[in-house]
Amino acid sequence: MTLQSKMTVLVINDEPDALDLMTFILSRAGYNVLTAHNGNTGLEIAKHVTPELIISDVMMPNINGIELCRLLRADIALKTTPIILVSAVHKDSETVIEGLEAGADDYIEVPYESERLVAKVARLLERKMSEQLLRESREEVTNILESITDAFYALDTDWNFTYVNQAAEHLLNRSQKELLGRNVWNEYPAAVNATFYLMYHQAMNEKVAVEFIESYPAPLNKWYEFRVYPAKNGISVYFRDVTQRVQTEKQLQYDAFHDALTGLANRAFFNEYLQKTIERTKRNGSDLFAVLFLDFDRFKLINDSLGHAEGDNLLKQIARRLESTLRSGDLFARLGGDEFTILVNNLRDPSVVSLIADHIQTRLEIPFEISGNKIFISASIGIALSTTNYEIAEDMLRDADIAMYQAKAKGKAQYQVFDQTMREQALTQMRIETEIRDAVEREEFLVYYQPIMNLETDSLIGFEALVRWKHKTHGILLPFQFIGAAEDSGLILPLGKWVLHESCQQMQDWQKRNPTASNLSVSVNLSSKQFLQSDLAEQISEILKETGLNPHCLKLEITESHIMENIVMTTQTITKLRALGIELSIDDFGTGYSSLSYLHSLPVSYLKIDRSFITRMIDGEGKSEIVHTIIKLAQNLKMKVIAEGIETSEQLIKLKMLNCEYGQGYIFAKPMEAKAAETFIAKSLESSTYCATE
Repeated sequence: MTLQSKMTVLVINDEPDALDLMTFILSRAGYNVLTAHNGNTGLEIAKHVTPELIISDVMMPNINGIELCRLLRADIALKTTPIILVSAVHKDSETVIEGLEAGADDYIEVPYESERLVAKVARLLERKMSEQLLRESREEVTNILESITDAFYALDTDWNFTYVNQAAEHLLNRSQKELLGRNVWNEYPAAVNATFYLMYHQAMNEKVAVEFIESYPAPLNKWYEFRVYPAKNGISVYFRDVTQRVQTEKQLQYDAFHDALTGLANRAFFNEYLQKTIERTKRNGSDLFAVLFLDFDRFKLINDSLGHAEGDNLLKQIARRLESTLRSGDLFARLGGDEFTILVNNLRDPSVVSLIADHIQTRLEIPFEISGNKIFISASIGIALSTTNYEIAEDMLRDADIAMYQAKAKGKAQYQVFDQTMREQALTQMRIETEIRDAVEREEFLVYYQPIMNLETDSLIGFEALVRWKHKTHGILLPFQFIGAAEDSGLILPLGKWVLHESCQQMQDWQKRNPTASNLSVSVNLSSKQFLQSDLAEQISEILKETGLNPHCLKLEITESHIMENIVMTTQTITKLRALGIELSIDDFGTGYSSLSYLHSLPVSYLKIDRSFITRMIDGEGKSEIVHTIIKLAQNLKMKVIAEGIETSEQLIKLKMLNCEYGQGYIFAKPMEAKAAETFIAKSLESSTYCATE
């Protein structure tokens, strides 16, 4: 049973809500609580029960709190019972002073915090217990004090020790015999004497209990909690070693504001510090400052290739290197992942921040050493300047983030200073993403089909599936108008899966209605996000089962640059897809600057020549050499070639002369809806050849 559960507290208040609230707080703290709705009832209960402590409101009808104090103090049994007055006025008011003179021990001002109320009650009850103990026989008091775990000593009015228990002997490293009669100030280091004197003096002269925590300097390096109580001829002091508690609290506070991996400030600390910087600048009109938002280029590739543990190791090395380059007044923080921020203070002019960004990029050019590997990394940096007159830290951080994405769009190792048009673009992007999400749910997307022809026989071999958005306001939108937003938002995954399913289902329907079309195939473009899904092969296998389409009638296209993002994972995924019987094409070949050394090892069946090469092929002598080279390369690698964007007879004739096997473009047909594509199939398969016209 706890000490509180043994003690009875009488609460007197004529306000039911206030009475219920205080009863709830004290009951939860473990006290036995009795209540009275007026002074008369409270006085009768107090005389009958003799509670350990009484709490009374000052303003009550009949007998108010002040008069009640006088009546309680007139009763011998209640003369020493602690009394707390509840007042809505300040401690210096005449009402409070009158109440204290009438016999109240303390007061609490409403509104009050529950913790403060419980602390006052506990303090007065502890004082009462101390006084009771001191009134007991010395032997009994000594036995009690020696049994408690807290250190305890008593001082007379000259600050000399009059009693010391065993726990105090241990903490003070002196025996009771050595301490009795000795002045307390001889036992504490000079560094803490000033604090102790103020606290002890307040307890002795103002007759109030005082609590405080103080540290002992080296060599002890300890923290102690002191509770000092006024006594009849001096003071009583309880104290305990709370070093572990203080250190734990400090560690928790540190953890709350620091990143566990790098030891840098975290998002919470950075935002709080930035907010204070904004407010200080508003008040004082101090120098310019800026926020730099760093995101490391292709960091995911590090995690995918070396593992997350090595990725974390790299982040720590980055933090140490950049931390050493910053000025003492700047704040460096990690927000999470590979996102870092820097608050640069005291800028002379806005141009200085560009020099800082350049310096960061220069420092990152030096390779990092990870498990024997040299790692090169760069950062995209967004910059927000205080010249925008921000009010809220999150707004400045948001704009730096927006600028960072603008920098990333420019390529690796770039920085960009925020301007208002970027926010407008971001809002537009967000609006488009929202519309795309709604469009997916409302099934506003369509699949168009463009024929792919055998250039040698002028016959149809299949279609490329091309997604279109039937926008409720703007009509039919082409992929370049929305695919980027779908990629950024992650909506490309459900959209891409839908296009795959729709294309496979459509080809299967055509083949059912026209058995002569059983050899036709449909080619579907995959985004990099789709292609990097670990379960892509399983998803496509499920789609083929659901639609009933022969796997050999599905071809998948992925761009050259996407293949190079993660060549190991790319090879594994292509191998899984080929095992299903699906062939793959490298789309837009010649524009991605891929390493040709990888081509021979990739199980790819087709190269698609980008339309930009086809367009320039007839422009002058030698312009067709690139196309000729790609065709020869594909033939040597035993791959087939598809030319995109054929628009003129001249281009078509040239491609046939170069032995290009397949082609697509407006010369054959524009992308068309499924119904028109079905008619195209019927006409193409009716004749043994298909005559191309401009």
